[in-house]
Amino acid sequence: MQPTAFQFLILSLTSPRLLARSIQHARRLSSGDSERAVIELLEICRNLESRPTDPAGHDPIDESIRLVRRARLSRMHKLQRLVASAYTRLTPDARSRLREQVGSAMPTLVKMLARSDTDLARRSAVDLACDVGQPDLIPSILPLTNDKDEMVAQGARLTLKQLAEILADLRITGAVDNDAYEHITSDVLSAADRFPDHRVPEIMDAALLLLDQRTLRARSTSARSSWLAERDEAVRMGFRSALRRASGPVGRLRAWEMLTEPEMRKSAIECLVVGNNSADLMGVIAKAHLGIRAARRVPIKSRVTRTQWPALVPTPDDIDSASTETRRGLPQWMDTIGADADSCDLLLEPLLVDPDPAARLAALRRSPGPLVRDFAFDTAAPIASSAALRLVHMHTQQLTTDLSSKLSRSKHQNVRDLVKPRKLISRDAIIARRELANDRNQTIESLRTKLASGDEREINQAVHIIKRLGVADELTDSLIETLDRAFRSDDSPAWRIISSVLTIVPELPHPSVARLLAAARSHHDARVRANAVEAEPKRPRGRASSMVEVLSPACDDQNHRVKTSALRVLLQKESAPEDTVDRVLSTLGEEEQTSRAAALWLVERSLSTLRPVAGRRWSDVAARVAEIARSSGADSERARATRCARRMLAEMKS
Repeated sequence: MQPTAFQFLILSLTSPRLLARSIQHARRLSSGDSERAVIELLEICRNLESRPTDPAGHDPIDESIRLVRRARLSRMHKLQRLVASAYTRLTPDARSRLREQVGSAMPTLVKMLARSDTDLARRSAVDLACDVGQPDLIPSILPLTNDKDEMVAQGARLTLKQLAEILADLRITGAVDNDAYEHITSDVLSAADRFPDHRVPEIMDAALLLLDQRTLRARSTSARSSWLAERDEAVRMGFRSALRRASGPVGRLRAWEMLTEPEMRKSAIECLVVGNNSADLMGVIAKAHLGIRAARRVPIKSRVTRTQWPALVPTPDDIDSASTETRRGLPQWMDTIGADADSCDLLLEPLLVDPDPAARLAALRRSPGPLVRDFAFDTAAPIASSAALRLVHMHTQQLTTDLSSKLSRSKHQNVRDLVKPRKLISRDAIIARRELANDRNQTIESLRTKLASGDEREINQAVHIIKRLGVADELTDSLIETLDRAFRSDDSPAWRIISSVLTIVPELPHPSVARLLAAARSHHDARVRANAVEAEPKRPRGRASSMVEVLSPACDDQNHRVKTSALRVLLQKESAPEDTVDRVLSTLGEEEQTSRAAALWLVERSLSTLRPVAGRRWSDVAARVAEIARSSGADSERARATRCARRMLAEMKS
């Protein structure tokens, strides 16, 4: 007795009513009364599967139960195949019930139907695979693309392309097992290699969708060769045609990727830039980040003409309703096609208020100077910092004094740091050094013009550059004239100009230097007086005692900065007054924090020269500094005093 017949006998003894009902409804299904018969048969299948449960033991009773269960499951699978064979004729509700009933056994069922001798069963296999949408059904559907029944073949081709697109999407998101993907892709690519025989374009479409960069690299025989280049010319022609037909997100992604393949480049460009409607163009732009590679961007830019720009540039309304990925890719796409500046400005300006920070950052990288200026006030720190950096290095003509002043009050620390005058002036010095090498006379004349401008920022910039380039001798007259004008203008910008110019004037061999320094030491602004005191040692001296005579009045100045600057200069010249230690201890004990800070600065900067002068009283100075480090209420002052105390200790050990 055959096992199937034996199982049928067991089922007739254990479940006679279920067996009788299954035979009855199977006959009704064959006679065309399908709807009610399908529902009943699926219910019978559910009953056959649910009882009895598979036992865990191995005694005779368990073995008997296991034998009965196998007989029931065998009958269930036969009924499912019977219903599925007529899947094409079933109503949507009956189809849904069948798919739910089959579950994980779907690949086996479709494979069995695809091998059936009846056209209806093979057609049902195609429809079932299409409705299920499981990519692992591709190997079962693939042979049906050349079926003798035209309806079966046509349905299989469309289903194959649909399942291939689903599988490619899963590959992109990493939701498919790599081994399973490789197995399915291998079957499809093998069918694509037989294109000269079957000439089925849908197979080539599916192969193109599955042929991602990873698969191409894995199948290439060497790093310099390409799997596509090794194919037959007819196969390559089929791939090129498939690429020109490519649509949807995966198809456009393949077009971007194939720009690096010489065999496919022309077709890829046609897919991306020829005959796209508005929706297709949005899909192309969404993948524009792939055009960052020059190997992909350059061929498109060389292919696109000015007459094609209007068709390749979306309208502002299209951008407003576009996806986030499209808005992010728009700036790169404008770069790829080489769009004109007016089109770029028109489309990138709305991205200033885009809710997506990544879209705003992408727009910033392609924006002209005026838009970069606006991006510098972005609420996101990375965007504002990047915009400020571009203003400093690429769009300096936009960085006016007024804009620098506004950005210096930015809520982002990085922006404030980037537009600090010293940061900007340092970069200007680099540019000036290059210009000096190219045209020295022109550079000197440019600096002279800045000094004569009367603008504080321009003059400070020029002074910094002059110091960095070492060209003060060539601009002596201009520097002296700048100081004279500043002394005649009694306002705070003029005082800051005097303080800046005093850092380089004392070294110049000009008869007016002594007069100007004397005027600066008696100036009513403390900063000017302090800078004049610090500049005095730079001037050539005739008599050794002249330094003490000149700076003695400054040691009694009411301003702590002027006084400590004078004491530091005299300590360096070993000409400090006898009461220097008393002055230092007195200032360290004052209640005003700025005075104590000046005294700490003096001690920290004059350790090696102050210690011999202090002698035994060095310990008193150290104790006073330690007390400030221990008891000060200001964090900054405690930190400064602690640093000073550590350096004093290191000086004592040396």
